[in-house]
Amino acid sequence: MGGLYQFNSEANRSIFNQRAASKSLIPDHRLISDPISDRRFSSSFHRYAIGMSGTPSTGTSSTQGQDHQRPLLSQSTSDGINNIDVEFNALECDSNVIENGKRKLTSNVWLHFDREKRDDVWTAICKNCKKRLSAKSRSGTTHLHGYLERCPRRVFHDVKQMLKATKTKEGDVKLSTFQFDQDIARRELANMVILHEYPLSIVDHSGFQRFLTSVQPMFKIPTTNTLKSDIMKMYEYERVKILDLLKRNKGRIAITTDMWTCNNQSLHVQCPHTSVVLADAMMDCILDWHLEKKVSALTVDNCSTNNAMIPIILDKLSRDSTLLNGEMFHMRCSAHVLNLVVKEGLDVINDSIDRIQGSVSYWTGLPKREEKFLETVRELEIVSTKKLALDCKKRWNSTFVMIRSALIYKTVFPHLRQRDSQFKCVPTENDWVFAKEISDRLEVFFVATEQFSGTKYPTANNYLPILCDIRYAISQWGTSRYKTLTFHRTTITLKKTLDFILVDKDDFRGKE
Repeated sequence: MGGLYQFNSEANRSIFNQRAASKSLIPDHRLISDPISDRRFSSSFHRYAIGMSGTPSTGTSSTQGQDHQRPLLSQSTSDGINNIDVEFNALECDSNVIENGKRKLTSNVWLHFDREKRDDVWTAICKNCKKRLSAKSRSGTTHLHGYLERCPRRVFHDVKQMLKATKTKEGDVKLSTFQFDQDIARRELANMVILHEYPLSIVDHSGFQRFLTSVQPMFKIPTTNTLKSDIMKMYEYERVKILDLLKRNKGRIAITTDMWTCNNQSLHVQCPHTSVVLADAMMDCILDWHLEKKVSALTVDNCSTNNAMIPIILDKLSRDSTLLNGEMFHMRCSAHVLNLVVKEGLDVINDSIDRIQGSVSYWTGLPKREEKFLETVRELEIVSTKKLALDCKKRWNSTFVMIRSALIYKTVFPHLRQRDSQFKCVPTENDWVFAKEISDRLEVFFVATEQFSGTKYPTANNYLPILCDIRYAISQWGTSRYKTLTFHRTTITLKKTLDFILVDKDDFRGKE
């Protein structure tokens, strides 16, 4: 037996009062509903209850002789029966089940089941595992609740979880269930630190801790050492993925190297940077990534140390693992070679741009001078967002940027000469014409250097087309309207240097 159910509603009291008054307790085959608990009982329950109280008759109910038995109906007032206890078993029907399709399914269990009718038989289909169960009205929902608890594919959510707000395509905000996961949160924290290069000590910042606590109180903020450990685990995980990718790749790998100085860099090459030290560092990297049989070429800066490093590396690699027995292994950096070509050409014309360089240096040297320069620019109504930029003698592209910025303000310098008697290196009109010619000729080299220096796209396939474009541009300089001996010498120098690179196959392949 399932337990006792007590009717206290006025509706049920009225029904049983009427039957008691007529002294006729006839088995009722209809469903009696209690509006308080919204429960329905089948006729078998009523027959069972009446049967336990005695055999009803058409006249006066004779139950006095059977009072010692288990009575279920008792009259407590003169008006009729006030409290009626009905004993029932687990074959109850849930009030939320649709009867003949007229009532709405309101039980929470229907959030996990779909109700379907086939051949006049209702079935409940589990949304998680698609199992079919009975959905008849007399079956109730108890068996559905029971199966839901043991469904193998059901995902249980912690009731303490928060709600997550998401935006729809229409811009509306709706709430959906959200399950917090400490491991996922820690992984995303490590991703954030790596992506934005935040310091590991960010987890110790009080403001950051208060923010995380306000967003998700359940998140346990890791320590600096824990965060470091998480990052290293992510590195090892990604490293294994890359190693597997390189292993499955049937092609070859071209390596490009560079050297720079950084105080915060833990991975460094020990001094002195001799050819032996550099070769050992490069071989350690190649062996660490299992690339000893996959390297196609090694691109390095054009310097004597790198030139001596290449034979050492080739001796440690198997000749059978390299292309053409290593003839194509050494490749010089295209941007570095191009830089040497332009610097050699600029050495011829450096004297011609000294006055422009001196003017830029004078008006960018002190804040007061720079303020006076900008004031004159506003008076002359020159619209430009570029500032004067002083060049660096070791970087030819900075000379190009300096000349381009100075050409914008060439009308400003004569006015400044009248306001400042100490400003004596005023460029002449011929200097500006000469600067314009230099700027136009250096532009092709500047664009080529930027293309060669790209890091997010391959550049080897652009090497020959770009050098051919430069060679064609140099050949057209002979038709310039501004022909001087200086320009002629510059053109000849650049042309010879470039032809040497394009024609000499040994230099192209990196041989000495």
